[in-house]
Amino acid sequence: MVDVLHHPAGTLLHRHPERSFGWGYGHLAIFGGLAGVGAGLHVVAARIAGTSHLGSRGTLLALAVPVLVFVLADYAIFSRLARSLDPLHVWLVLSAVALLCLAIAVAGASLAWALLLVMLAPAVTVVGYEVAGHRHVAALLAR
Repeated sequence: MVDVLHHPAGTLLHRHPERSFGWGYGHLAIFGGLAGVGAGLHVVAARIAGTSHLGSRGTLLALAVPVLVFVLADYAIFSRLARSLDPLHVWLVLSAVALLCLAIAVAGASLAWALLLVMLAPAVTVVGYEVAGHRHVAALLAR
């Protein structure tokens, strides 16, 4: 059995059960974003197969917008739960958004490079959390 108190959200929800409604229903945006990513990948596959009438930029937007929804919803839910806006989290969100904007900018020239940039946008969160984020969250929980 997983001890939820060793997960930052579990600890915060244990301390503040009144915040569980927003936490739970906030996941609808995350799940919607993930479903949109699946649909966007289908659009990309259709473009690669040559069965899509969308151009490179439209194809990329079909994937990048749901990734953006997922990234923003993920940070928004945690920030609302923690009642804190960590500067590191702001930097990570802005970095992910910048990668998505760069992907849209290069989509006309190279769909492959643009897709790589879209893939890296959520990876910014993983790397940021592994490098420094866990310490920031631990400090938040200690307060």
